[in-house]
Amino acid sequence: MKKMAPSTVNGRGSTTKTRAELIATRLAGASCSRCVYLHAAADAGYLGECRRSAPAAGLVQLASQQGGVSVAVRPNWPLVSGDSWCGEYLARPRPK
Repeated sequence: MKKMAPSTVNGRGSTTKTRAELIATRLAGASCSRCVYLHAAADAGYLGECRRSAPAAGLVQLASQQGGVSVAVRPNWPLVSGDSWCGEYLARPRPK
């Protein structure tokens, strides 16, 4: 089995975690619902957007007043549910 490097912070502020650290994070209850990068949604269809990284450009179809359709470019972050998780998890500070 390939040995992974210990946790380090790279030039972009991202962390590299070992497999054991990822497993320990998940077992400690890490989830998107508890992550600092979550931006909660106003829509109840999903929990929110992961704002860990910059958004990708996404096309959105809009109806015009004349009955036609137009297309707009909008920022697009990944949609996540509360029980999702990833290796970039960072616990949200608890209120004092």
